[in-house]
Amino acid sequence: MRGYEPLKAELGTKPDQILKAPSAKLAKLTRDGGTFPELRAERLKLITRIAKEDFGGDLKWALEKLMKDEKTPAEKRLRKVKGALKEFPGIGEPGADKILLFSGMAPIAAVPWACPGVPQRILFGHEDKNYGKGYRAAQEAIAAEVQEKFEARQRAYLLLKKHGQEICKRTKPKCEICPISRMCVYFQEGRTRWS
Repeated sequence: MRGYEPLKAELGTKPDQILKAPSAKLAKLTRDGGTFPELRAERLKLITRIAKEDFGGDLKWALEKLMKDEKTPAEKRLRKVKGALKEFPGIGEPGADKILLFSGMAPIAAVPWACPGVPQRILFGHEDKNYGKGYRAAQEAIAAEVQEKFEARQRAYLLLKKHGQEICKRTKPKCEICPISRMCVYFQEGRTRWS
């Protein structure tokens, strides 16, 4: 927001306003949004160009139109929307799932990109070394355990992210303070190995 508010106030956020602005001005306005403002300015122009040229300047409308296309089976519609989101720089499967979940477009069992190992460790005792397979396994586990409702899946996403950042870290997990260690296969198997 620190990078967005000055951009919105001084320049505007319409595609033509962003595309016509000099990159140096975009970098200056969004400087407080994080590191590498010049790179972010160029990326913002690229994202804006994609949104304008491929989606008519209204990404949400275009994606909702794809989601409502009743001529296409639901699963295929979802793949099309994910594919459209992946056209943007930095958006992969986890990012597309998160956007769909938090924009209210699809109650997907999204998994924070840095945390697919957390549900795997809790439920299976280990995590898959292949990120893609591990991500899908984590997603299937969440889908099986959490109601297919936006509020439930958004809450699960946020709790999983916080748990992965603070307790169930990839290296040196803090099992001794984990509130769910009694039902965690990783912890239970570790206790057996360590005793």
